Amino acid sequence: MELLGLFASQAAIALDLLQRARRAHEALDGDGELSVISRLAEKLEARREEGSETALRLLAELEHLL
Repeated sequence: MELLGLFASQAAIALDLLQRARRAHEALDGDGELSVISRLAEKLEARREEGSETALRLLAELEHLL
């Protein structure tokens, strides 16, 4: 019974993590504020990898603003 209880606890934790991950994924893929911020961060990060000084300044200003 103890082993079954441990298994049930681990299964409950796994299900909770799965639900949280799904909610986070939906928030980032939707049309809300998080989605906009996520897409903006992706584009700025891509520009940063190119070495763009403007993108670096934008990231710094965005960080300061948030």
